[in-house]
Amino acid sequence: MEGRLQNLFNKYIWQTSKRGYENGLSTINGTILESILSNGEFTDETVTPRGALKITSAFISVNVRGNTLASLPMNVIREEGGKKKSLTDHPAYYPLSQEPNKYMTAPNFWKTIMLHIDLWGNGYARINRDSRNRPTSFDIWEPWGVTKKIVDGDLFYTYEGETESSDDVLHFRFLSLDGICGLSPVLENINTLGMAKKLQRYSSLILGAQPPGVLSYEGNLTPGQQEQNKESWGKMDGKIKVLSGKWNYQPIISEADATQFIQTKEANEREVFGIWQMPPTFAQNFIRATYSNAEQGDLSYAKHTITPIATNIEKECNMKLFFNREKENTYTKFNLNGLLRGDMAARQSFYQSMINSGVMLRNEARSLEDLNEYDGGEVPLIQGAMVPADTDGIDALRKKMETEVIPSAGKPVNGKHLNGHGVLN
Repeated sequence: MEGRLQNLFNKYIWQTSKRGYENGLSTINGTILESILSNGEFTDETVTPRGALKITSAFISVNVRGNTLASLPMNVIREEGGKKKSLTDHPAYYPLSQEPNKYMTAPNFWKTIMLHIDLWGNGYARINRDSRNRPTSFDIWEPWGVTKKIVDGDLFYTYEGETESSDDVLHFRFLSLDGICGLSPVLENINTLGMAKKLQRYSSLILGAQPPGVLSYEGNLTPGQQEQNKESWGKMDGKIKVLSGKWNYQPIISEADATQFIQTKEANEREVFGIWQMPPTFAQNFIRATYSNAEQGDLSYAKHTITPIATNIEKECNMKLFFNREKENTYTKFNLNGLLRGDMAARQSFYQSMINSGVMLRNEARSLEDLNEYDGGEVPLIQGAMVPADTDGIDALRKKMETEVIPSAGKPVNGKHLNGHGVLN
């Protein structure tokens, strides 16, 4: 009997509590055992990836990050002869940017993947292929149901009885110790999130109700009097209580002011936001916000939060979705300019700067705004006289300067005169 219990413990509890380690891989899968073994070391609160969504600051962080990535356009780009072209006819383009499968849109797909990454530390999607081994669709795998194993130097994933090679599974990780298994940011920050749950529990106790306490009486009461006063006290919760005799009430939890509840809660929220690298202003927390630090928060979020996430996803897609012959010059890319979609002034300033410096064509800018191209919009321009940035345009500008502008003021130039500012009248 003892041996059977030991076997059950090793199989269902020990392997989960130590997070793995058959072939160095995690085996934790989000079952009820995870809840049992996920108590905070100091807070004694049960914290699980699914339960973390009940913590407001964690929910906001995960939701905003998922919404941001889901809003970015995803492209397949090929670079040949120094020119880049978006391949809308590539087999990987449609499932990546439009419909990954018959029951999901691309934004829904990426937001779900981000949810799995941000809570469980791993996001999985099986790659479905056609007879020519080209990707046709993706199916999301729930991370708590996936197990991994290395066989002869190759990594295999098993989900609901199906085993696939790593070549046919997109695996996105949050943070990893071995480069294979992602660590759950929730489970790695049990104490911080446990503190958040404890603060929520405390606020529910002190808000709109008398704090738990001890009711004492100066003197002796008969059992009948004790029962009568106890019943009266219990029935009048939330109202003025009138009891006979000399009673004294002593709370058994500290008052909110004594524990600096608000300051503690704000400090904990900042720590939770830090787990997912979220500026507090993105959670509508403007207590210490100014225009300057809010703008810097936006820049920091784009550079240090979203860009690394997008890069990791792009590299995983490049490795799994393209043939070896394509990998030299074909790649996926999130268009981070999508972050400017709601800011008209920022988009205008960006386009103007890019066009005036000859970096972007006018028709390219119009295409990003879903506007039709027009003749001449493919000619690059430079700031100044706004002439075509080619040899003919520069020669024409030089000739114009020599014949019309350089002569001294007051001297006729082609029948016109220069005023004191060097402008032709």
